[in-house]
Amino acid sequence: YMPLAEVLLVVLVSKLLGRKVFLVHNGDLVLPRIGVWNRFIEKAYDLVTSLSIFFSDGVVVQTEDYSNSSSLLKRHRNKWRIVLPLYDDQGIPIREEVKQFKEKYHIGNKRLIGFSGRFVEEKGVDYLISAIEAVVNKIPNAHFIFAGETKVFYENFWERIDPLVEKNRDNITFLGIINDQQQLQTFYRSLEVLVQPSRTDCFPSSQVEAILCGTPVVCTDIPGARWVVKTTKMGVLVSPQNTHALAEGIIGVMQNREIYIQPKEEIEKIFDYNKTLNEYERLFSEN
Repeated sequence: YMPLAEVLLVVLVSKLLGRKVFLVHNGDLVLPRIGVWNRFIEKAYDLVTSLSIFFSDGVVVQTEDYSNSSSLLKRHRNKWRIVLPLYDDQGIPIREEVKQFKEKYHIGNKRLIGFSGRFVEEKGVDYLISAIEAVVNKIPNAHFIFAGETKVFYENFWERIDPLVEKNRDNITFLGIINDQQQLQTFYRSLEVLVQPSRTDCFPSSQVEAILCGTPVVCTDIPGARWVVKTTKMGVLVSPQNTHALAEGIIGVMQNREIYIQPKEEIEKIFDYNKTLNEYERLFSEN
């Protein structure tokens, strides 16, 4: 699974041992846009990963949309194997569980907008926090809840956005990392909308997890991330790196939420666990 710093070593040792190797591409390495060192690391990783794909038996990619935009993957089109990730749906939480969840965090009377992911530059959380004031002005009982790791050790992004967080603190609740799958689904079910404000993103699983719980999505219109909304029609796409567009998208979905809700059985047909499993088995058996 990539990104992986040791990927070339793994591939070469496996080939020396006569083993076949398939790489699963979860996104190009994208570091903060500041500093020459970050650009050097990206270039070095790109070179190593390109060699790894060349020596591998194939690279599993989630969508053609992202792969066509990746300078790394475009060099190895003959190696692509398009397979969606595995999603094991455990059922929609009952209303009582959602009520208890909201009471636990003292947000029982709020209309919730959520984000799930790491607080790193590429995820665009700063645009979402910047959009809070406009959303609350239009929907006074709107409240933003964030699930995921905030202080990521390999970036100083949290320190950079801390003043923005403090400015909007009254309208934000941080949940931290949610490891329990049932609790995570309760989080998604409690939301009126999930927001994916990324600058770049390959295939954010949080979108799929949300729509499987019946929650629509507002997502930036970027390669890879937009695929879920385009395919399921369960949400809206907005201009990337645009606070105003993000706020308008959130307000629009909250005011007309019912038109974005699709039948669960239709969503499950797209993200079918057994179908994906069979595609992996077919991939291995054919090679």
